[in-house]
Amino acid sequence: MAVIVLAAGAGLTSPHAAFAAPTPARGAQNCASAPPQSKRVGAWMCVDASHKVDPKLTANRPAPLATTTYCITEGCYYRYSDTWVQFAGYGLYYFYGDEQLGEMFHNFNWYLNGTNTTQTAAVDIDHEVDFPEWSGSLFNGAAGVNGSVIHDCTTTDGPAEVPGGVTQYQPPGFCTLSDNRNYDHNMVLQYSWQAPDTSGYYWVYAKSVVAHSGSLPATSYIFNGVSSLPANPASQGWDA
Repeated sequence: MAVIVLAAGAGLTSPHAAFAAPTPARGAQNCASAPPQSKRVGAWMCVDASHKVDPKLTANRPAPLATTTYCITEGCYYRYSDTWVQFAGYGLYYFYGDEQLGEMFHNFNWYLNGTNTTQTAAVDIDHEVDFPEWSGSLFNGAAGVNGSVIHDCTTTDGPAEVPGGVTQYQPPGFCTLSDNRNYDHNMVLQYSWQAPDTSGYYWVYAKSVVAHSGSLPATSYIFNGVSSLPANPASQGWDA
């Protein structure tokens, strides 16, 4: 499912929607199994092998029952109720060549209300970033399926520069999307940013647990079990 990358032109159509065309067969890696730092070339990212999360982003969350937690290479999903799920990403290191530019953490939430799905999110990066952007979509798709886009969020730009160590929150009211025509759908959120004095964009995305309605046209949805994830549920990388 995860991970490093890559080079320019890796098949991603936009830094705002890497989730729309996930690059196949990249293979899971973490920082412990990556090449020695002196031999790294180009822009790429890796998951922290220690699987640490940022306490600033997770300190106030409820403690879910063990049966409501499911972890993948990139982080862990938590199902708090039929209408609230969360993804807490493991630490990500991003590099250009042999220089480590920073470490980032992310925490995404999805909420259901009738036929609406709403996202909230926060990211924490320890170095200055330029031109941060939020984007996302609602996808028609059951567990294990990529699906197709139903609606897109409007891409929202952050400030031109954000100092390191400042927690960035998704803009209030960033995106609520509705669907009543599909039995199953899921919502994806992406955060993209540029490292100072480098080209291209780094990005990270995660998709929600699949939400299901038993009849159509739907009047409400509930989240499936916490392991009910669409294809390519989370990833990160870089694009020109």
